[in-house]
Amino acid sequence: MRPTYLACVLLLAHATVAQAETFPDISHLAFATLSDTSKLTVIDIDKDQVVGGVELGLKPSQIEISQASPVLAATDGRSNRVVLADLAAGRTSDISLSFPARRLLTSPDGQKLAVSDLTGGHVAVFSLPSGRALANLSGLPVLSDLLFAGDGSALFIASNDLDGLGVIDIAQGKMTAKITPEPDAAQRISSITRSANGRLIFARSEKSGLIGVIDLRAGKPLPSIQAGPGAVTATPSGSGAYLLLTNESKRSFSIVHGDDLTPGAELAAASGLGTTYTGWFDSVAFVPSADKRTLLVYDLWRMSKGGDISLPAVPGPGTVTADGTKLYLPLKDKSAIAVIDARNRRLSSVIALDGHPTGIAVGAGYGICH
Repeated sequence: MRPTYLACVLLLAHATVAQAETFPDISHLAFATLSDTSKLTVIDIDKDQVVGGVELGLKPSQIEISQASPVLAATDGRSNRVVLADLAAGRTSDISLSFPARRLLTSPDGQKLAVSDLTGGHVAVFSLPSGRALANLSGLPVLSDLLFAGDGSALFIASNDLDGLGVIDIAQGKMTAKITPEPDAAQRISSITRSANGRLIFARSEKSGLIGVIDLRAGKPLPSIQAGPGAVTATPSGSGAYLLLTNESKRSFSIVHGDDLTPGAELAAASGLGTTYTGWFDSVAFVPSADKRTLLVYDLWRMSKGGDISLPAVPGPGTVTADGTKLYLPLKDKSAIAVIDARNRRLSSVIALDGHPTGIAVGAGYGICH
């Protein structure tokens, strides 16, 4: 199916809501979404204290923060609306779309925002600082995942209807190419990530259980990684020294060397595994288990299992600070955020909130995935 470029379905409405609070420097702040409010909770990550809020005018299901300017994008995952919050100026503006905004994604340099409905075949790309439309595609297949190239010039898209990954050239506003891992890993790709240096793409095949590897610089596939059925995704560590795999079926956690992609260790895990986080100079990995209400700890340098950290409630999707010293985990059934000391591998504090948190993002995150 050939994607088409439409130029007239987007409308940027300028400032609609004035904010009472401004946050010109967001490098030391985290922003938490709550289940029952349209107001973000702002946390000072140096003091681990609530310092204010940002009214968005919608109840956000996802937020993305630019690493280039103090601008935050938010969607409720249902409406045809994306809110851009200029945190320094204290005002918001709306992007109106012709499709529901179910997924947001920022480019590595923080300059671009991609928006997709995933199931409807639409992808639009905007300048995040200004909200100006850069590209808009329709007629794409149902998408399972999308990912910016390391330099932000292209988007990679995954779909059950594509053998391999589609490549969207943002400047041209169309899908211009397709790249493929080895044949056994090319079908039914469900998730894609990139290496820390942006050179490699890791694509998980739902059909084979393999992690396909594509070398973008050489323009060819590398040998696939045997992840097995039940593998969730491939997560590069913050520096790229390791590639980390969780396997729900085997209840295992695997460490792969990032330089040559050779196996390092396969360690015991648990059920109900969430996102993998790394910190403290890539010495440690944390994997939350919702079933056990526990944070599993792995020593990456020793390639061994560490002591688990008990959590006071079910953990939700979290984030790691830019220096890798702290992991923030929302506690879904408790009005609080857990703060994990990455260096000492312990629960250091719990930040009380006015509602149940559903997610959290920091002004500058660790590595490429968190």
